[in-house]
Amino acid sequence: MSFRARLAAQYLKVGGVISHPTDTIQGLACLPHFEQSMQRI
Repeated sequence: MSFRARLAAQYLKVGGVISHPTDTIQGLACLPHFEQSMQRI
């Protein structure tokens, strides 16, 4: 696993929101059990 993937995973585990590229747009992601993160999206 790359450094960036590990960093993103660690950030998600503490309730962070990340941006990731898709084919056409930037996507946003969070873990669903963090209500505050889901509200930020």
